[in-house]
Amino acid sequence: MADAMPEFDVTSPPRPVEVIAYQPRWADEFARIARRIRDVVGSAAPRIDHIGSTAVPGLGAKDVVDIQITVSDLDEVDGVTVLMTAHSLPKRVADQEPGYLAQLRDTAEAVAAGANLADGRWSFCWQSAGHEPGEWMKPDFADLLPELAAAGQRSVVVAPIQFLADHLEILYDIDIAAREQADACGLRLRRIASLNADPGLLDALAAVARRTLAGSTPSVV
Repeated sequence: MADAMPEFDVTSPPRPVEVIAYQPRWADEFARIARRIRDVVGSAAPRIDHIGSTAVPGLGAKDVVDIQITVSDLDEVDGVTVLMTAHSLPKRVADQEPGYLAQLRDTAEAVAAGANLADGRWSFCWQSAGHEPGEWMKPDFADLLPELAAAGQRSVVVAPIQFLADHLEILYDIDIAAREQADACGLRLRRIASLNADPGLLDALAAVARRTLAGSTPSVV
């Protein structure tokens, strides 16, 4: 048990916890996050509840929305593999863009770290390869699905990390074509919700635009 405990830096001063007045937006934030969770876990979670102080109308609280997810089968949740995808490229093109490939790898690793995914719980792969002759980037998620099923996996979550909004590669290539392939393999496939008009994405884009207009070089977001 001791080996599994996180390490804390006891020499650092504690961060202050600020309690603010009740915010009506907390209920809206919970509803938005709960919808995105439901899109991924489906019926594996019979309940998704808003808990803690922010769930009590009129009560002041720290500005953190707490959510409790009740699952019906821990084995099903533990057995989910996350596939982080980017649009495939002809290999001859990808070989000329090592910086772009590095950015994709960095993004996948950052998402995995943010979601607290262990190395064995996720993989980076490609999707939506075109019909141009020649070799395209591998592995493609269409190739991984039967391999995961053969390895005993039952559920897959697709996280198209290169795509910010819904379009053909999301709504058809994943929601229809990939789901049909998963069904044929006996896999349950879910996709995370796209950011679309998510306020956080809009704020990030606005920040990049402001820096660019000010003449500074935008950093990777």
